[in-house]
Amino acid sequence: MTGRAPPVALSVLAAVLLASAAPSRAGAPLDQKEAERQVAAVALALEKAARAGDRDALLAMVNEDGLTCGGATIPRDRFSADLRTPGTRIHDFFLGNGGPPAGSRAAPHPSLRQLFGEGRRVKIVLRFTAVEVAKLAWERPCVVFRVEGETYVPRICLLRRSGRYTLAELGDGC
Repeated sequence: MTGRAPPVALSVLAAVLLASAAPSRAGAPLDQKEAERQVAAVALALEKAARAGDRDALLAMVNEDGLTCGGATIPRDRFSADLRTPGTRIHDFFLGNGGPPAGSRAAPHPSLRQLFGEGRRVKIVLRFTAVEVAKLAWERPCVVFRVEGETYVPRICLLRRSGRYTLAELGDGC
């Protein structure tokens, strides 16, 4: 066991149903089901924005302090600029045309836009740490996107601040 609670698997249909439920009050304590609903809604919004190449929607999901990518912290303003610049790690991760991440020796993988592609079935898996489950605190969950027939499985972690989840860390593919 890696210190993580068992993943919560959601089909896209189940996630859509969860995401359509009424939002909780900002800053109010969450129960696990409400945390799962909110995280699923962010994951679905991320999937939709990446498929559409919607840079503004992607930027709106980024934490105000920026996010971690490949072990480095990328401030929000740099994220915005990089998202609009082909060949940068951020652009290639979300919207690029495949290949190895810029400045990386990692194996080539598709961008999220390519991975999610039109009509592809995406399974969203939510993961809370064992500590979060034990403390009933849902502050830093991760989302794994599995696409049928693909070996690349991106992981993106979120952070809950001021009553909402934002993107805080891009996994190893960045």
